[in-house]
Amino acid sequence: MSKTDAVDVAERVHKAAIRMLRAARVADASTGLSAPKLSALSVLVFGGAMSLSALAKAEQVTAPTMSKLVGDLEAEGLVAKRADKTDKR
Repeated sequence: MSKTDAVDVAERVHKAAIRMLRAARVADASTGLSAPKLSALSVLVFGGAMSLSALAKAEQVTAPTMSKLVGDLEAEGLVAKRADKTDKR
C-alpha cells in the first residue's frame, strides 16, 4: 500500500469514526441518562454482574461515587442489587 493510499484510508476511517461518535452522542442523549450512568451500565451489560468495588475500579471512581450511581440506577429500575453470599457485610 502506498503512502497516498494509507492516508486516504486513514481519512475515511476518521470520517466514519466521527459520524459514529455523533450518532452515539445523539442516541445517548435520547436515553435521558448521564454519561457516568450509561458508562456503568455498559460495563455491567458487557462484563456481567460484579461488586460495587469492582465496578468502581472499572469506572475509575471511588466506591461511594459508584454506590450513589448504582443506587440511582436501581431507583430507575435499570439494575438490581443482590447480596454476595461470600460477603457477610
